[in-house]
Amino acid sequence: YYNKLTNDVLVRAPLPPSSGSATPPYINAGKIRNSGIEMEANYKNTIGQLKFNLGLVASHVTNKVLSLYQDTPIPAGRIDNGVYATLTEKGYPIGSFYLYEMEGVFQDETDIFTHAFQGNNIKPGDVKYKDISGPQGVPDGIIDSHDRTHVGSPIPDFTA
Repeated sequence: YYNKLTNDVLVRAPLPPSSGSATPPYINAGKIRNSGIEMEANYKNTIGQLKFNLGLVASHVTNKVLSLYQDTPIPAGRIDNGVYATLTEKGYPIGSFYLYEMEGVFQDETDIFTHAFQGNNIKPGDVKYKDISGPQGVPDGIIDSHDRTHVGSPIPDFTA
């Protein structure tokens, strides 16, 4: 079993927009907790002249950001102009996937018409995203950047 607290993790310090296009400096300002368990099992046997060893290693890990510089989230994994696929934010795993949450698939025109506005070119068979929030913090009937959310961790919960 392990429970590791890492202090002074290198993170980029956010710069104000007035700084222009300067690259933010790295500073020691993050705190991360990793906890989990690792297990190993081995089996050794001989059958006639055949000798063999079997082994299994399994682990479970939980990763959580406890603090960042000024509690400012850090986007990464750029996938489009100004759109990032991951967000390192207090309370979530490092590099948590920060995307739209899939709600299903549009079945027909009525489904498209009655769902939150997602764009002009939506057709049956397209992915339907969940209307999570709007500028006021409540669903607003429009799928936009306010509807992105933490949908998973890049760090597997369990490995074997």
